[in-house]
Amino acid sequence: MIEIRSFQNGDLPQLVGVFHEHHQAAGIVPRVTTAQFEQAVLARTSFRPDQLLMLVDNSKVLGWCHFFVVPQSSASVASAKTVGCIAASCFGTQCDTDSAVRLVGEAADQMAASGAGHLRAGLFHDEIFGYSGLEPYGPGFGVNQLDSRLIETLSSAGFHPELALTMLSANTDCYRAPVNREALQWRRTSSIEIETVIPVSLTRASAFSHLDILRHRLVDRHGAEMGQVDFWFSDAEAEVMSPSTLIVDVPVLNESGMMTSCDAYLIASVLGEVGRRGIGLAQVSVESSSAALIEQLKKMCFVSSGEGVQWERKS
Repeated sequence: MIEIRSFQNGDLPQLVGVFHEHHQAAGIVPRVTTAQFEQAVLARTSFRPDQLLMLVDNSKVLGWCHFFVVPQSSASVASAKTVGCIAASCFGTQCDTDSAVRLVGEAADQMAASGAGHLRAGLFHDEIFGYSGLEPYGPGFGVNQLDSRLIETLSSAGFHPELALTMLSANTDCYRAPVNREALQWRRTSSIEIETVIPVSLTRASAFSHLDILRHRLVDRHGAEMGQVDFWFSDAEAEVMSPSTLIVDVPVLNESGMMTSCDAYLIASVLGEVGRRGIGLAQVSVESSSAALIEQLKKMCFVSSGEGVQWERKS
C-alpha cells in the first residue's frame, strides 16, 4: 500500500538511491555518497523530518519531496505572509506519475496549511536547506531543464514557470583574467584583503556549515573599499561540495544591470589565483533575463553550463 509519511532515519539509504535513480534518468550523474547527502541536508540543526515527505510502498521508498516554509521576514514576496519552497524532489524508477503528482501536491498542501501564500519549487541562492554546492544543484539554478520528470510533475501539480535561471562556469586551471585599461589601473593602485564571513542567522549558519565564505575586498592605497565579493569554498572537513569547486556570490549590480568594474576585476583576480591552489571550477547562477550581466561574465571566461527554472503556485 502506497503511503506518504515523514522521513525516518532508516530511510536514508533508499532516499539516496532514489536521488541517484531520478537524476540518472535525466542524464545527470551526481557524485554524491550517502554520507555526503546526510551531512549536506539531514545533519542540519534546522532540518525537520516532517518537512521531508517520503512516498513509500510496503517500506520501499518510491520518491521524496523536501520543502520548507520561509517566514515573512525572509520572504522576497511582500504580498505573502510566508513563502513555501520545494527544495528538491526525486522519484525512483518504480514511482508512477500519479503517485509523484500526489507527493508534490501533498507537500504543497502542507505548505499552504502553514500559511504560505506563495509556493515555489527550485532553489536559487539556497540559504536554508544545505543543498548549495551539492551535485547536481551547485549554486542553485532552479529546476534543471534536463529534469523533464520533475518538470512534468510540477506542471501536473499546478505549478507554473516563474523565473528562468542560468548557471555559468569558468575553468580556473589556466585562467587568464581579461586585460583592459581599468584592470591595469586597479592592479597598480589597489590590493585585495580577505576576511571570513560568519553568518548571523542561525538558519543561514546551519545551511552554510559545509562551506567557508570568504569575503574579498578591493581597497585602494588609502584603505578605502572599492568593491567586495563573497566566494563560497568547500569546508575541508565537510567536503559536501568538491574541494576543487567554488561558488561566486554575485554582488549587487549597478543601474545598467552589471557588476561594477571593481567587482569584475576582483572576481577575475581571485579566479586567477585559486587555480594555483587546486581549485579548477568556479560556478555562478544568475537570472536568465540579466543579459548584460551574462555577457559581462562571458567576457570573464564564464560559459553557460546549465539552464533551469524556478516554478511557482499560488496557494
